[in-house]
Amino acid sequence: MPELPEVEVVRRGLLNHLPGRTIAGLSTDGKKMRLPVPETALRASLIGARITNVRRRAKYLLIDMDNGSVLIVHLGMTGILGLFPINTELDVHDHVCWSLDNGYELRFNDPRRFGSVQIVGPNHVKTLEQTLFKATGPEPFAEHFDGRYLYDKAHKK
Repeated sequence: MPELPEVEVVRRGLLNHLPGRTIAGLSTDGKKMRLPVPETALRASLIGARITNVRRRAKYLLIDMDNGSVLIVHLGMTGILGLFPINTELDVHDHVCWSLDNGYELRFNDPRRFGSVQIVGPNHVKTLEQTLFKATGPEPFAEHFDGRYLYDKAHKK
């Protein structure tokens, strides 16, 4: 399973290429994943939307769109999220592909299919910390995550 530092490396790599790009198309292979891929909702929220940021929360990648929606990708155990020229042959495990306005595709490849792709509309983005991320711990790069925080947590046990 990709650990948090590996997910952060993916985030930083995508951050160099995705902001400012518009999603022009979407395709899925229809194979069953850990969670169903919400293809209809993805199309409605993403086609024509411009990517504004790539963030990470725990091991989730969050891709912010200019319409307020957030694309959420979890790599699972074997997932990869990468950019490829649009004419590059698809791999058998490329489950979701987003065509971009620059001739590239963002592809989610996951041989074991334990990863997930979700979309959250603008009305639900603010509730992510109380829902999807409720059980996740603090962010290790957050300002409040320091020696004092760790001491306080350990001291209470």
